[in-house]
Amino acid sequence: MTSEVPDRSANEIEEEKRRIKEEKRERAIQKLATSASSGKCKTLHEKVAYILSTDYASRNNDITLQWLFWRTFESEILGNELIDDEKSKLLTRLTSLVRARAKIQNEYNLFKADEKIRRYRGQRDEDFRTEAIEAKEKYPFCSVYIDESGKDDDFLIVGSLWMLNMQRNLAALGEMIEWKRVNGISYEFHFSEIGKGRLDGYKSFFTKFLSVNAAVSFKALILRRAGQSDIQRSLEDITYHLLYNGVIHEDRTGRAGLPRNISIYFDRESDKQDALKIENIKSRLRIENFGPGKILRIDQCAAVDSKQNDFIQIADLFTGSINRIVNHQDTPGNAKEEFAAYLLNHFRWNGMRGNEVGFAIDQAQIFEIHLRGEI
Repeated sequence: MTSEVPDRSANEIEEEKRRIKEEKRERAIQKLATSASSGKCKTLHEKVAYILSTDYASRNNDITLQWLFWRTFESEILGNELIDDEKSKLLTRLTSLVRARAKIQNEYNLFKADEKIRRYRGQRDEDFRTEAIEAKEKYPFCSVYIDESGKDDDFLIVGSLWMLNMQRNLAALGEMIEWKRVNGISYEFHFSEIGKGRLDGYKSFFTKFLSVNAAVSFKALILRRAGQSDIQRSLEDITYHLLYNGVIHEDRTGRAGLPRNISIYFDRESDKQDALKIENIKSRLRIENFGPGKILRIDQCAAVDSKQNDFIQIADLFTGSINRIVNHQDTPGNAKEEFAAYLLNHFRWNGMRGNEVGFAIDQAQIFEIHLRGEI
């Protein structure tokens, strides 16, 4: 006797279709967020998303989007001369860019235009009220890449890389890609994987990054783990204070003054944990008052894959180096110890050089570390 499997109802079938469609949409959103955060774009949609993520005017004006797309990704065709018929056949057409932009903004809800522009375009959007309250303007962009360390050690550490001018980073990325190609490097850079065989490659990667990226800063916050009952919550608190104090510091120095758009990217770990952390950080930063006219607008806040993302990898190397110094005993000849000393020797850190640890970290303190010289 064979048992019959009951037919699924029409509602169950439709629900399954919706679930599959939503999962596909979420994967596409994650992929776009990752490519936009890294600047390494292959498809048309990824390239358009990158332009939208770094220039607010392009979200509202398709002609601006077209010009920036040509100048960024098709400069070898564009050249310095007028656009003639032959060039126009080679450059990406406006209709293709508009379709990609519309899909990114309307279907994926990323890098949205202003309320009045969306209304003019006939878009239906339930977030108009929130968008209007934020009063978005064409503020300059900066991006922050964050990594954590020390969960099982004496001190918890959150380190960060601040890219203060994202519109200028594409040329630098091109140099990094070419450097990797010339040197035959295809692996990712993670502090935990440093060994003697790749030590020189790691040093060269960090030095090369600094040489082609001038408008950057590095910040870290360290907290003693003893007495912290909820490690994940403590790391979330550290991250918030790092971002809050970091924004104030960049504004006071005038290097990344307010008002400003900020994008925040975390190294992806657990989808559920990441989602909660992201929402909590966004909520806490949004209610902060930095002063009259000192507007901080959170443009993007996402967990992204570190694969092929130089910025997340640099944040990892920076944070891992600090962890090595504050949480581990000196082990002469160890590759990680040598790299940490090499990296930190590039910075001013309250007079700290190499592997010295003569600073008080009994309480949460922020260590703002910047490149030598002017940015």
